[in-house]
Amino acid sequence: MVVAQKTYCRRHGGVMRAISAIPYEEVEPPDLDNRALSLCEWVAADLEGDVRRALEGYRPDKESWVYAQPLSLMLQRAVGVRGWARGWSLANQTGVLRKVGIHVEESEDSTVVATVDAKEVSRAVPPWISDRGTPISEDAVARRRTEFRQKLLGDITKHLESALADPA
Repeated sequence: MVVAQKTYCRRHGGVMRAISAIPYEEVEPPDLDNRALSLCEWVAADLEGDVRRALEGYRPDKESWVYAQPLSLMLQRAVGVRGWARGWSLANQTGVLRKVGIHVEESEDSTVVATVDAKEVSRAVPPWISDRGTPISEDAVARRRTEFRQKLLGDITKHLESALADPA
């Protein structure tokens, strides 16, 4: 993959493409062996349509809309804790009504965290990482990927629904 006239492998090309909008003088790029940024971007891109449709289902009126926040650096209060996040919001003229996020911390770069309204609802290691080196069939690989995706979406949807039933 070519990004800014430089050639990268697919994983690092995705990383460089994702952070190319952020000037280097503002953000130090992640270590090349850290998968947090690329994992966050890949999982969020895979869930994009389904998360948008889920949030669309909670539109209170025609004047509300769903929008996506691009991949961004996430700094935690703890010194030196960084991560990468993507999000989607349902909003209207009064502000944000609902918010869904996916993030991966650099210190725990194998774990995908899903949030609904800033509350953690799911935490999982994708099977393409946890199964690495384990000999399994292509069918098993596809099934495990589907299960991972369905778990994230199921947890997000369940928490979107429960927040409506109990807004407190």
